[in-house]
Amino acid sequence: MLSIILAIPLSAAIISFFLKEKRNIVIFNVAAQGALMVLTIISAVMVARSGTLFSPGKLLMEDALSAYLAALITCIGFAATLYSVFYISEEMRHQFIGMRRFRQYFALLQLFIFT
Repeated sequence: MLSIILAIPLSAAIISFFLKEKRNIVIFNVAAQGALMVLTIISAVMVARSGTLFSPGKLLMEDALSAYLAALITCIGFAATLYSVFYISEEMRHQFIGMRRFRQYFALLQLFIFT
């Protein structure tokens, strides 16, 4: 599960660069961030119940502090993504930014959440 939690924002960032329609970018980013938030909350509950989690091969580890921080970061990231949809859409409506910058913003937002 830990690998999937890391893979979601990274793959969302890459895919966002290649999506062409505004509606698809919005739906994809909100869905990816929502799925990420649900998975991190589930992993936080699993850590609370059974202790530290390890990925296969023990490459990644999640203890109580990292589970709490991951859940907090993804909840804030989800709120930022939802707010950004409306804010950046207004910027596009007033023609302050174009479609290229719209795609770039959401891709970089996902990369920021990935880090």
